[in-house]
Amino acid sequence: MKVSARMAVVALAAVLALTVAASHPAAAEGFIGGGGFDLRYWAPDVTEVNAALQKAGMPTLSGGMMMYGGGGLGGELKGLRFGGFGTGGDITATNGDLKSILSFGFGGSTFEYGWPVNDVFTLSTGVALGFGGMDLTTIHAKPGDLQDALKTPVETHLSRFAVVAEPSVAVSARLAPFFVLRLQAGYLAPWFVGSWTTTAGQDLGRDITLKPGPSVALSFVFGASGTGEMPQ
Repeated sequence: MKVSARMAVVALAAVLALTVAASHPAAAEGFIGGGGFDLRYWAPDVTEVNAALQKAGMPTLSGGMMMYGGGGLGGELKGLRFGGFGTGGDITATNGDLKSILSFGFGGSTFEYGWPVNDVFTLSTGVALGFGGMDLTTIHAKPGDLQDALKTPVETHLSRFAVVAEPSVAVSARLAPFFVLRLQAGYLAPWFVGSWTTTAGQDLGRDITLKPGPSVALSFVFGASGTGEMPQ
């Protein structure tokens, strides 16, 4: 997926930068930082997309979207934190040779406020702000060979740009000096900008969109501390 490839670059940069920062903590007590990867489940409203697919005779989508990505976060143990992230995934529906694929990916910055409950658990609330996009791919047949694929197009690919916000609450558990498990619940809301475009750049209007929905993410964070005292 084109979008998720761009988001992976954002995530990798954030992970490297903040993991290095975490391994060289500031002198002030209560600084935390780290990076890692996450698994995210998002349940968007695909009603409009499904209506268009059904009208075109294509398989309709069901279920949520599994998303894979990563990022990093740094700041005060009790106070403000900031970081970067990237994630992406897709939903696929198949009926014989017909296939519909809805892909979505985004990346950007994270801002949150956190406070420790005890030496193990930390609570936080914040918002992720970024940009990304939605890709809708429909496959109409399986070509017999290369010449058949070149002569008779079998795939349509459409894209649309989005601005994204995801408010959330999270609980983190420090399971080891340099490992934290984080569970987050949020509401992922994309605002689509501009028209659907083909691979050739042709505008096709703004009639169909993807609506917001709840999200849950499980993050595996390395190089972070869950207490006011950083590991030596």
